[in-house]
Amino acid sequence: NKVVLIAGHNIRADLWALARFGVKLPEFLPVADSLTLARMLWENDPDRSLNTLAVAKLGMDDYEEDIRPHKKSSPTDFGATAPKDILLAYNVGDVVASARLLRTYGGQVPRNLWAVLMEAEYNLILATWDGQHIHKQTLEKFIRKYARKERAALAALRALTGRKTFNPDDEDGAAYPFTVLKWKPTKMGKTGPSLDKEVLLRVLHESRNERDRRFARALLDFREAVVHLRRLRNDITKNLDKRNCVHAQFNTAAARTLRDSSNRPNFQNLAPEIRGAFTTRW
Repeated sequence: NKVVLIAGHNIRADLWALARFGVKLPEFLPVADSLTLARMLWENDPDRSLNTLAVAKLGMDDYEEDIRPHKKSSPTDFGATAPKDILLAYNVGDVVASARLLRTYGGQVPRNLWAVLMEAEYNLILATWDGQHIHKQTLEKFIRKYARKERAALAALRALTGRKTFNPDDEDGAAYPFTVLKWKPTKMGKTGPSLDKEVLLRVLHESRNERDRRFARALLDFREAVVHLRRLRNDITKNLDKRNCVHAQFNTAAARTLRDSSNRPNFQNLAPEIRGAFTTRW
């Protein structure tokens, strides 16, 4: 009855690599991730790379020195371009640093908290592999719904401006409220007056001019529809597999608050009705 423990630094990357070769993991497997440990103990450290921590916290030699030029010249594929002896020394350094980091500092995190964090880490790995199922007809219904909203908002903007080809996303469209409607800039962006959501909401709720309010409402509706459509078409539809499962990328303890985040799609930023169309394995 031996307990298998997977230990490493950013072990999700290693387990995802195994997944690409069809390796299946059991429902739960104890893991110990030195990256999560580093985030727990040194959350304000500007550089949480394992090599940096090994040098600063463990007094180890800089084992990345020889491979650093290869990382710089080929950051996404240095493993295939670096000489094998340099790559081997680098990987051995990572293994030793992970083991020493976990052995030296693992006891500083309460055992129960560590167990909960590691189980959450593993569950997110399984969630990424297994995917989140979505009903295809429901997805298509949402796409049609927000496409209609986009067209309706754009039609309203063109009716308000009197321009059949008005484009709120081009330079003239962005300048229209300030040059034609004579809005006073309440906030500045990098290239000029800001037209972000905060500005539009202020116009919507504070302006006494009915046309200004209608323009702000239409532009808010247009942008909301565009954002939802982009997520539905790019983040979800393009990432669906044959089982209608979308495989988001989960990031454990990526923020200082140790909350989990995801992208492609970002589940936190999905509209509630869209998020409700997903069914997790749990």
